[in-house]
Amino acid sequence: MPIQAFIDESGGKGQSKVFAMAGWFGRREEWGLFSTEWQQCLKSTPQIAYFKMREAAALGGQFRGFSEDSRDEKLRALARIIRKYAAVAIHCTTDLDAFAGTIGKAGKPFSDPYFWPFHITIMAVCFDLVDRGYHEPVEIIFDENSIFGRRAKKWYPIVRAMLTEPAEAAVMPLEPTFGSDIVFLPLQASDMLAWVMRRTMNEHWSLVERWDQGGSLAAGKEESGDFSWLVGEELRFVEMSPHSQFMTRRRLEGIIERMNQHVREGFKGVSFPKDIQRLYREALGHKG
Repeated sequence: MPIQAFIDESGGKGQSKVFAMAGWFGRREEWGLFSTEWQQCLKSTPQIAYFKMREAAALGGQFRGFSEDSRDEKLRALARIIRKYAAVAIHCTTDLDAFAGTIGKAGKPFSDPYFWPFHITIMAVCFDLVDRGYHEPVEIIFDENSIFGRRAKKWYPIVRAMLTEPAEAAVMPLEPTFGSDIVFLPLQASDMLAWVMRRTMNEHWSLVERWDQGGSLAAGKEESGDFSWLVGEELRFVEMSPHSQFMTRRRLEGIIERMNQHVREGFKGVSFPKDIQRLYREALGHKG
């Protein structure tokens, strides 16, 4: 049965400490059932036309006039549908200050915080599916992003060509696609996860850095961000992919080093066309 992944993002420069790209993947047939039940839940009293976590948190937009209790009950009902149909959750969460001090110093498109999570999330989904024994192309749908999404997608053929292992190449999508969350209802569920990941990591990124140095990721008795109960009650029952990524300073510095290594070694073993090699060098500040 074909696999579909639905990915959304939350945060950005000047908005938060971290940028989170996150979503869910599972069998296409299950997503069809999900969409029917999700739409029914939206229409149930108190009715909303669509779901956005930002509006739910602020009691604005579609949630204007809701009490906190009625809002929370709607969230619980929607989260139970995610738990029922989503097979796996995945995320790529980036420390924006660390990004600005590392890859953010490179030229475009590398300096866009959206660029790296876009491609890393695609590869992470594929690596996960290979581990699970899948060998057919996955369909990956991102929430529409007319500026950064278009820029990132231009580089996808290059990223795809870099995966030379047959198993990995077999599951890579022919191309990622973008869609409206009004049409693709699972994107509304991805909005919930991306928002929660961003708010949680905004408060506890120090724990991630400690974990990156070999420590514990446990938050102890601390609250794990706004609406942590939503994760604790429902969303935690959906498996989080082990290929999910925390883009810490150390990880970002490693990416920069590998990029420079490609240039120093003349792109040995990497299928980069000459014009892309030139743009790659220029973006990293290499001459010639």
